[in-house]
Amino acid sequence: MLIVTLPAAASEPLSNTNVKAPGLAVNKKGEAMITYRMSTGKTRHVLVWGAINANIPTQSSPQVRFKYDYAGGFGKYHNGDYWKSFRNVCGPYDGPTLAMLVVACKAPDGSYWAVQSFQRALPLLGFKPWNARQTATELHVSHWTGDLPGLSVGVHWTYGHSAVGVFGQFLYQGKPVYGFKSTAEGNPLGRYERNVYIDTHNSVYGSGYWR
Repeated sequence: MLIVTLPAAASEPLSNTNVKAPGLAVNKKGEAMITYRMSTGKTRHVLVWGAINANIPTQSSPQVRFKYDYAGGFGKYHNGDYWKSFRNVCGPYDGPTLAMLVVACKAPDGSYWAVQSFQRALPLLGFKPWNARQTATELHVSHWTGDLPGLSVGVHWTYGHSAVGVFGQFLYQGKPVYGFKSTAEGNPLGRYERNVYIDTHNSVYGSGYWR
């Protein structure tokens, strides 16, 4: 059984899926430029800024959030050529190991940027995907300093020893990560909520990994 490793702190998905050849650059202003080729063949430059780490859960303050300019800087600076003059100052990545990593680097201020890729919308209960959205591969961008969140997991017998149950805790900066509202099915309704997905390997669902 495998618990899918969660993205780094201050992680958010980009709107385009199933992209190719993603690249990452960071300038002295703390902005990131993520470049990739879409399924249509068009190359997109996305300017990202405005978030680092994550807030400890509280109802009095909103969670941090990136700002995006999918026009490569035209929306923020009204300069259509901003991405062309974007100077990368991000050095080699020397941070903790990240699952599903595409590209990462270390900025001059000591913070880390990373782009991870994974299939978030796979159907549950071992069902095979039945539409394109469920198989879509997303890019998630992260910006953080310090230690990453930690997920610890244990197992135990449940339902009269007829099944194995999974339990654990998710901590960030030594404090629990939790949310305040969700649907009856458990779908998050805010930015503090998190879902943890469990993938099984060579289980009753079949060979390979199944959500």
